[in-house]
Amino acid sequence: MIHRIQRIIPIEVTDYLRNLIQTFLFPWPEALVLVRHAESLANYETDLIRDGVITGYTGKVKDKRDMDVELTERGHEQAIMTGIWLRERFPEFDKYFRSPYIRTCQTSEHLYPHAHWRNDARLREKDFGVVDQLTDEEVAARYPDLVEYKKKIKKFYLRPPGGENYPDMAFDRGHNFLGMLKRDYPRRTVVVVSHSALLMCIRFLLEKMDEETLLEKQKTEPIENASVIIYRQQVIKGKSRLIPDCPPVAPWKQYLK
Repeated sequence: MIHRIQRIIPIEVTDYLRNLIQTFLFPWPEALVLVRHAESLANYETDLIRDGVITGYTGKVKDKRDMDVELTERGHEQAIMTGIWLRERFPEFDKYFRSPYIRTCQTSEHLYPHAHWRNDARLREKDFGVVDQLTDEEVAARYPDLVEYKKKIKKFYLRPPGGENYPDMAFDRGHNFLGMLKRDYPRRTVVVVSHSALLMCIRFLLEKMDEETLLEKQKTEPIENASVIIYRQQVIKGKSRLIPDCPPVAPWKQYLK
């Protein structure tokens, strides 16, 4: 049918009509709000390692599975402050999703304490494989070949043994999750609490980034602890898209140092 129409109508017009039909039948959620978990014990100790205060992760982190690492006291405060800011703008959502990790669950309970949160394993942290909870120095000592390989292949495509790289997360988990949102929650409002790497992959897909852009955005627009990205549905050239209001914002910085 489309091919017959294209013989009569210019292809630009048929493309526009196709987009318009898809927008009417399969629109995005009206708003999609992404939130990174607040400061965890691992985040706190990573900063201490970077500043030379400690040389490696303590038992509070290393003796636990990554999914069991909790928020710090400061992390709880960050989540409370971000929750106040977020509820002023979105008193409620149609659907609440979160990673099943403890730090994301703790964060979400501060954001919307009375909401029914759905744990979704697609939103989990990046799997770092054999280098999980190791410092750069420990990785260099144990896996020198991996360090040399990273210099060649770069961060975006590096997949540690037993782990994931960014394309794995984006096209396996991120793409699947976004497809579900578009199919099941058209014109609804949705909030997601997850981790920086996974949220970066969602940005990669929604904002149509390439490798270079993603790595640059990580430097210039980092997704900090308890920060928020708000996407709203817009129809552009007849096609439904989710467009960010602004770069990631950390509302708690208005209240905490």
